[in-house]
Amino acid sequence: MRRWRMRIGAGVGLTLLAGSVAVAQSLLGAPPGSPPPPPRPPAAETAAPPRPPTSPQPTARPPAQGQAQQPPRASQPGTARPTTQQGQAAPPRSAQPRPPQPGQPRPAAGQAPRAAQGQQPAQRRPAAPPAPPAAASTAPQPEPPPPEPPIPPRGSVTNLPLPRFVPLRSDRVNLRVGPDMRFPVEWRYERRDLPVMIIREHEQWRRIRDVDGTEGWVHQSNLVPGRRTFLVRPTEGQEVAMRRRADPQAPVVARLRAGVIGRLRSCPAGQEWCEVQVGDTRGFVPRSQIFGILPDEDLR
Repeated sequence: MRRWRMRIGAGVGLTLLAGSVAVAQSLLGAPPGSPPPPPRPPAAETAAPPRPPTSPQPTARPPAQGQAQQPPRASQPGTARPTTQQGQAAPPRSAQPRPPQPGQPRPAAGQAPRAAQGQQPAQRRPAAPPAPPAAASTAPQPEPPPPEPPIPPRGSVTNLPLPRFVPLRSDRVNLRVGPDMRFPVEWRYERRDLPVMIIREHEQWRRIRDVDGTEGWVHQSNLVPGRRTFLVRPTEGQEVAMRRRADPQAPVVARLRAGVIGRLRSCPAGQEWCEVQVGDTRGFVPRSQIFGILPDEDLR
């Protein structure tokens, strides 16, 4: 005998025997003498294949009275997007900014809100390159010192003409930055008879200028007034010819190197040659090649 199993209602199974056909027909309401129904396949064979679990779709709201129902947008096959009462598609929830929760940082202006947990964050644009830092405000530069007043025509203490030349008295003369012993020493001269130019006077102090243009203050006791010396101006490998007469064609009596110090004997105004003495040798040298005489000075 063949046995069949079928489900009725909530799953109550009845086992039918092949020999009791009349009982089955009476239970199912079939008239007696009718042929038995064909056997049904098992439920496991006729069940539809299971569908993949999908997230619950929002239920579309019915259209308001007097408005035509609009078909859902075909963004995805078989799904419909929720619509508003006016029939427009509502934006997705991920695009709507959420108010910041207590204790969470507030998104800065111009920054996209964070996506909800479990959702894919929206793609961000590359941040704009940072603006170059503003140029630092330059500190106010100290004002340059005011230019020194012109050299007075005469000294305020001796009433002698300025500028004028005098030699140093010793081989150890301190050049200070101010007219007092309290000022620091800026330079120290170690050449006796070195000619310097006096350009100012202040009590017992004299402001001088040397051949290199360095200026400072020395005490008047370190100078020898009334005596004149000269210094051969520095030149690059050239020597100054001392001639027997004030003539460029006169015989050469000596050749003086740069830095040689000698005695200045005379130098008339308006003339190019000056009479000098170095040791026991006397001669004439051009005015433009020595330091210790003014261009228009008359020394006799």
